[in-house]
Amino acid sequence: MWWRSIDTAAISRAAATMGLSQSALSRSVQTLEADLEATVTQGFTRCRTHLSQPPMPKAHTPPLG
Repeated sequence: MWWRSIDTAAISRAAATMGLSQSALSRSVQTLEADLEATVTQGFTRCRTHLSQPPMPKAHTPPLG
């Protein structure tokens, strides 16, 4: 994942800035990563389901006047 490419020194600085240990920061990032993956997967599933439905018929509107 993208965050794994960040160097160890940057992770250490970020953890220290937030008052976290490096392992706690890594766990937080892993949790966020899993949540993001689940959200994106759910969104794609909803789109796929929506797109697989037949189009709704247009409502009949009587002519005006």
